[in-house]
Amino acid sequence: MRINPLDLDWNRFLVVEDGQGNLVGCGQVKEHGDGSRELASLAVEEPWRRRGIASALVRHLQERHDPPLWLTCQSGLVGFYEGFGFSEVSNPQELPRYFRKILRLARMFHWLAPGERLAVMLWNRDTGARGRTDT
Repeated sequence: MRINPLDLDWNRFLVVEDGQGNLVGCGQVKEHGDGSRELASLAVEEPWRRRGIASALVRHLQERHDPPLWLTCQSGLVGFYEGFGFSEVSNPQELPRYFRKILRLARMFHWLAPGERLAVMLWNRDTGARGRTDT
């Protein structure tokens, strides 16, 4: 399982374990210096994917944290997060300082696979759906 190693505080994490106590998946909401909060570190171990674990993690984190929540993801995952009421924010001027910086760094260092781009998404009161159940 690969997650961004920056600013990890395990007290913020929601974790899912199997019956033997092995980590299956995780996610967190972290606060940045500019006051923005990010749904982050969402990951599920390969053998456990496509069983609804990621969806359950997102829904549970949304229940624990009021909007607005931001996130970054590969462009191929935009549709997944739209199912939870997140919408992509394409204008960098509308982004909090932290996310403008991350977007610039991603473009400079080409962090993603060819054909992918970094998407920044927002869940706010206008797009507060929590409906997805299929992934």
